[in-house]
Amino acid sequence: MVKTIFSVVDPAEVPAVLGLAGVVDVKDAAKGPMEAPSVKTVKKVVELVGGMAPVSVALGEISGRGAKGIIKLAVSMSGAGADILKVCVSETSGVAAAPVLHQLRQAVPPHVKLVGAGYADPRIPSAAGVEELPYLAAAAGFEGVLVDTRVKNGRSVFTHLGFAKLSTFIIEAKMLGLFTAVSGCLDMESVLDIQRLQPDYAGFRSAVALNGRAGIGIDAEKVAMLIREFSRGDHGAVMAG
Repeated sequence: MVKTIFSVVDPAEVPAVLGLAGVVDVKDAAKGPMEAPSVKTVKKVVELVGGMAPVSVALGEISGRGAKGIIKLAVSMSGAGADILKVCVSETSGVAAAPVLHQLRQAVPPHVKLVGAGYADPRIPSAAGVEELPYLAAAAGFEGVLVDTRVKNGRSVFTHLGFAKLSTFIIEAKMLGLFTAVSGCLDMESVLDIQRLQPDYAGFRSAVALNGRAGIGIDAEKVAMLIREFSRGDHGAVMAG
């Protein structure tokens, strides 16, 4: 069963997804698809969610903060109540990312799940590719992996990688004992492909945003419609929580 992730950029958006989201994700979409929100925002979101769903938080790129910076941020977000932390390795080589991921796992409490994230878009030649991500994550003791899109121009993760490559990614990650998530310009039309793919989680923001992906506001009816669309599918259903 696929669970839903709905991303919020402000605590005011939480009521629109609460009770429907399998995971409530927090990020600063104005800065980028996986950029970190403030610790204050995370604390407020955690308070509003009240344990009704896990709260995930984006930490950004390893290359953007460096090892010390990303570890310090992860510890702060853990202290703010995050249940899941996502770190992106799309601008870092596998060799350079591996020791940072290991340090991150050692620095963060065991109950906090760590997710290695990458982008389906064309990558920097020297950086770790999506196909390398599950092996980096598993070797570091992470619990999950996520593939997203960097550029939000309507081209989905399926458009960039294709179903076959995404399926290989999901299968290999699950064989390594990782939970899997896909995101990136997913919408109502993506539902059937998601159900066929069967990741553990599917993430949404643009499809339910009222004021653009970076603006504040989520349409609660669109969230409910998306859940209903999954439930009508012939190939499985999405669990809200």
